[in-house]
Amino acid sequence: MHDWELIDGYAQYHPRWFESPSRYEPGNEYLNVYSETLSSFWDVHRNGIWNVVTPPGAAQPDQGWKLHISVSTDDSTAVLQRTLVILREDPACFKFLIDSHILSLSNGKLWPRGASGKFITMYPSDQDQFHRLGQRLADKLKDYAGPYILSDRPWPGSKSVFYRYGGFRSRTILQVDGTRKFVIASPDGELIPDIRNPYWSPPEWADDPFPGKKQAEVAQIALSNGRYSVNSALTFSNRGGVYKAVDNHTGRDVLLKEARPHVEIGRHRIDAISLLEKESRLLNKLAHTGYFATPIEFFRAGEHAFLVEEFVSGDHIGRYSIGHNPLYHGNVTTIAIGNYLEDMRQLWLEIAQAISSAHKLGIVLGDLSFTNIIVTGASKIRIVDLECALEEGRDPQVGLHTPGVTSPEAQRSGISDRANDYYALGAIIFGSVMLANSMMNFHPPAGPRFLNELSVDVGLPEPLAVLIRELMVPPSPEIF
Repeated sequence: MHDWELIDGYAQYHPRWFESPSRYEPGNEYLNVYSETLSSFWDVHRNGIWNVVTPPGAAQPDQGWKLHISVSTDDSTAVLQRTLVILREDPACFKFLIDSHILSLSNGKLWPRGASGKFITMYPSDQDQFHRLGQRLADKLKDYAGPYILSDRPWPGSKSVFYRYGGFRSRTILQVDGTRKFVIASPDGELIPDIRNPYWSPPEWADDPFPGKKQAEVAQIALSNGRYSVNSALTFSNRGGVYKAVDNHTGRDVLLKEARPHVEIGRHRIDAISLLEKESRLLNKLAHTGYFATPIEFFRAGEHAFLVEEFVSGDHIGRYSIGHNPLYHGNVTTIAIGNYLEDMRQLWLEIAQAISSAHKLGIVLGDLSFTNIIVTGASKIRIVDLECALEEGRDPQVGLHTPGVTSPEAQRSGISDRANDYYALGAIIFGSVMLANSMMNFHPPAGPRFLNELSVDVGLPEPLAVLIRELMVPPSPEIF
C-alpha cells in the first residue's frame, strides 16, 4: 500500500485520474521572474513539479550539503527574485517549484513531511560555496520565514534558509516492488539509502557544518510547564501531530493537537496556528451544548501551538456504521435492517441537534464527515476536529472539504455555509445506509440510483429516503 501523501499527490494533477505531475499545466509567474533575472544561456528544463537550472560550465558533485529555501506562498515571488540575484553572482545548480499552486501544496498539511516547505533547492559545488551562498541568503532573506523543513536544520539565525546532507544527482536502486530507492555513497563507496526522514538524520560520517547547534536542538520542551505527559502519537501530518497524553493535574487522558508555524491550510492558505487558535475559541463557545469535545487549554511551546481537549473514546461514525450495518454482514432481514436503522436514527438525531446548536450560536461546522463524529455509546455522539468551522461574520473561509460528504457547490466555491452542514448530514445518513459516497462524488447521478435500489431491495422507509433527498438539495435537476 502507498502512503496517503503519495496518493494525494497524484490526485492533484487531473480532475478524474491519478496522473503524473507532467500532466499539470503551471502558471508562469516563477518562470517570468527567472527570465527577467538570469541569462538565457543557463539551461532550464522541467522535471515533474520542478524547474531545474544548470549554469554554463557548473560543477555539480554527486552528493553533499545542499541548501533549501522555505517561504510562504505570498512571499515566494519576492524571495525567488532575491535568490536568483545571488545565484547569478555565485552560480550553482539549483531547482525551484514550478508555480505558486504547487508551493501552496508543498506548504500544506497533506504534503509528505520530509519534503514539505522546499521551494528552492541549491547544490553548492563545494563546502566553500555552501557557506558563501548560505550566509548571503540568510542575510538577504532575514525578513522572511517559511515552514520549518523537518528533514533539515535552519541556517544559524534564519527562518527561511535550511540545509541537509544528501544526493545531488538522482541515483537510485530498483526495489523488488518496482519502486526505486534513492541512494548515496559512503566514504568507502558503499551505496546506502538517501533517507528523507521528517527529522534530522544525516549519515553518521557527514559532520554537521554547524556542530554547536546540536545540544540546543535536542533540549526537551515542557508542555504547559510539565502539566501534560505524552503517551503516544495518534497521527502525524505536515501541520503537526495529534497525541494522546495524560493531564498530570487531573490524571485524565487528554488529546493534544499540534500546529506548526507557516503551514498553510485549505484553499485560502490560512496559517495552521491561527486555525488551531480559532478551533479552541469555537470549542469553548460550544462546550455547554454537550455535543462537542470539551476544550481544556490552548498554549504555545516554542514556535508551535497546542490545543488540549478531553480524550473522546469510541469509534467514529463511519467505522461504527460499518461494524453494525447488516448489509455488510449478510444478515439482510427486515428485522435486522429495522433495528439497525432505529439505532442509527438516534445518532442522526444527535448530529442534527449538534448542527442546530452550532447554528444558533452563529457557528458553521464547515466539514462534518464520517471521521470527526465519535459514537461514545448509548446513542450519543461527540464532534471533534473543528478545523474548518467558522463563526459567521468573523472567521475567514478555510476551503477544505471532504469529497462525497460536502455539497458540490461548497466544493466548487470553497465556501461553507449552513446549507452545507445539512447536506453533510444527509450524506452521512446516506453513507450509514450504504457507504457509496465516493461514487456519488465521482458520478453524482449514482446517488439517487443507489437510493432507489436500496428502497426496493432492503425496504428502506420512504420517509428516510425523502429526508436524504431533501437534505442533499440538488445542484441540478438530475441529481437527487
